Amino acid sequence: MDKLRVCLYNLTGCEGCALKIIEVLVEEGFLKENIEVHGHLVDTDEVLYCDIAFIDGLVATEHDIELVKEIRRRSRYIVAVGACANIAGLLALIDSLGLTKGIEYVYKTRLDVKHFSKPMKLDDVVRVDYRLYGCPPQSNEIKQLITSIMMGKSFRQPDSPVCRECRELGLPCLLKEGKPCLGPVTRAGCRALCIRYGMPCWGCRGLFDEARYDKLVELYRENNIDKQLLVEALKLFLSRSSLTQQVIENK
Repeated sequence: MDKLRVCLYNLTGCEGCALKIIEVLVEEGFLKENIEVHGHLVDTDEVLYCDIAFIDGLVATEHDIELVKEIRRRSRYIVAVGACANIAGLLALIDSLGLTKGIEYVYKTRLDVKHFSKPMKLDDVVRVDYRLYGCPPQSNEIKQLITSIMMGKSFRQPDSPVCRECRELGLPCLLKEGKPCLGPVTRAGCRALCIRYGMPCWGCRGLFDEARYDKLVELYRENNIDKQLLVEALKLFLSRSSLTQQVIENK
């Protein structure tokens, strides 16, 4: 059969997610007999007709909007890759910092760089067919997604909290140690990677569907953790979520 054409596109972001996909598809050679990979980090800056377009980063400029619309027209499936494309991610910190200060911090003297005051997630602009969460996504999820598409099967992400994975792995609860962890509301699938190394969950995979404000606040209260630490933790990756707004409004 013909090879599956995969294209990698990068909006405003660090391109770390694209590098992760390159690691899996190019360096590891996953299904290399059945897949051809293109993208500006591989071989071309052109927008090609393709089966799967992986897009990372968020929409922060007019150029980003034009690019994703062109990609949508030329792609069978679009995959929103990583925290920025799916939940606005770290770059949504601009909401708290302010556009002018953000531009000064990132670009220094290039104050003429024109960005939107409120950057957008990928699905704010075009239809998204699949999602890969995380910063960056997990290798096994990249492989599962591509295999599912090739076999015509559905691809589902976990809809449970990271806490469940902590329990399965026998990891200690960081909340009980007084550390502001977002595992109770963050979508599982990373196998509690940060917690395994003693770091709290920062919410880079976004909220699982049934995440609740009241339960999270109750857990912080039970473990005598300052609510302001919760607010600061939520602002890192989840500043755009309704849960974060609830916490801020009721603090």
